[in-house]
Formats: sequence, C-alpha cells, structure tokens
Amino acid sequence: MWMWTCVTGEYRAAKCMDDDWWQEEFRAAIEQGIDPPHADDVFQALRARINLVCVVSPDLGYAELGCAGMKAFLAATFTGDETRGEAEGKDLVQALVEFVGETKIGWLAEIAPERFELENGPKLKLRYSTDTDPDRGEASAPEADVRIHQMLDCSEHPFVGEGLVAVNLCLRDPKGNRVDHTFDWPRWRREELPVHMDRLRDKFPAEFGSA
Repeated sequence: MWMWTCVTGEYRAAKCMDDDWWQEEFRAAIEQGIDPPHADDVFQALRARINLVCVVSPDLGYAELGCAGMKAFLAATFTGDETRGEAEGKDLVQALVEFVGETKIGWLAEIAPERFELENGPKLKLRYSTDTDPDRGEASAPEADVRIHQMLDCSEHPFVGEGLVAVNLCLRDPKGNRVDHTFDWPRWRREELPVHMDRLRDKFPAEFGSA
C-alpha cells in the first residue's frame, strides 16, 4: 500500500507540474503570438500555407499569421483563462478557418495546394515551411519528396503561389534514399542527372535502364 501511495503521489505531482508548464506555455503563446502547445502538424501546415499566400499575393487580403496576426487569432479564440482540458478541446484548425474565412481557405487549394500533380509526372505531397514570415515578407519554398525515375518524362518544375514560388524537390532513388534536391528540375535533369546516371542504372536497371 505504501508503494502504491508513493508512486501515485509522484505521478500526481508530475502531472501537476506538467499541467503548470502547459498553462505557462499556453499563456505565453497568447501574449507573444506563437503557436500554442497543442498546435498540431495540420494546424501548422494550414498556417504556413496562409502565410505564403500573404507574402506572394498580399492583394487577396488574407489575415497575416505572423506574431501580430497570431495574437489577434488567439485573442479571438481564447480568453487565456481556459484550463488545459478546455483549451485542448478547442479545434484550432476550425477556429483558424473561421478566423480567416471559409472562402479564402477554399482559394488555398489553387494558390498553395496540399498536392501538386505534374503533367507526365507524379502527384506530389507538399510540405509547407513554418519559416515563412509575413511580417518580413519572406516566403519559404514548400518541399516535396519525389523518386527520380518518376520524373524522367516530366519537363516542368512545380510552382505554387500563382507561379512565384518554386517547390524544393527532394530527389530520391527508387528505395527512397536522398540523392539531391532542386528548384529547377529541367536544369537538374539536363546537367546533374548524367553525373548520377551510371550509379542509378547499376543499382536500379528496371527503373533507369541498363548501361
């Protein structure tokens, strides 16, 4: 019984400390305009897509989500007095959709899509960078993993942001090992691919053909 009480007491103390830390981080996020501790990857990706559009197409009137914009969003969403359970029970993604407006969220599919389908190439899943900073007007390129052999018939490079931001293609071999990256696939295919081709053909003749 003593062991159970001791362990349970330690668990309760640890959870109390964890909750206290969480509450401090939550209040700091509201004050500083940064992601709250329960912001997940889906929320961060949506915020990053919105910020990219703010930088490349400011005339569209999106709410910027730099520090000032995040302060406004968090102030509209929380009072700062919520318990951890109450705050975590709030759907941050839905709250952000309501804050920005459903119509403008819908435009993201065209301006900053989650996926990009290349002509004669694969459909890419894009990862948007949280480094994009609308306060400084800096847009960071999204990234996409792609197998080189799936791009051999493709003559275009993917762009987002109304054609203003080149996607950073992370080029991989058929097993998924990273080979290189490029912001200009036609140039890379023309100038860099020959450097790697002998090794790729030797290891993956089915995908690249024999020498």
